[in-house]
Amino acid sequence: MPTVLIVDDNPQVIKVVRSHVKAMRPDALVITAKQGRSALQIVSLLDIDLIITDFEMPIMDGVKLSEEVKKHRPTLTVILTSGRGEPKNHKADAFVKKPILREDLTTTIISVRSAKKPKRA
Repeated sequence: MPTVLIVDDNPQVIKVVRSHVKAMRPDALVITAKQGRSALQIVSLLDIDLIITDFEMPIMDGVKLSEEVKKHRPTLTVILTSGRGEPKNHKADAFVKKPILREDLTTTIISVRSAKKPKRA
């Protein structure tokens, strides 16, 4: 069962992204946070498989969250989202533009996870 952390300060976005994740993986455990600092605490306590985070949030934005996560868990998959376009030089594994469509999120998750699978010799 994968564990997915959704980080966004907008409850409606969390609701939509949760439904997209559950449609893709009904067995997924979905955890949420409203900002990056809370998300970092969750990552330090739980075995998270995927983070889907907003770019613009109070206290700690998604770019900073991605940077901090990658320092300690470089293989953890992070997908950054924003309605304003993709920020430059982010450390996330992928980007999805808001509004987040189920097909876009599913394709992005599959693509990133496939790219991270170890190659067989």
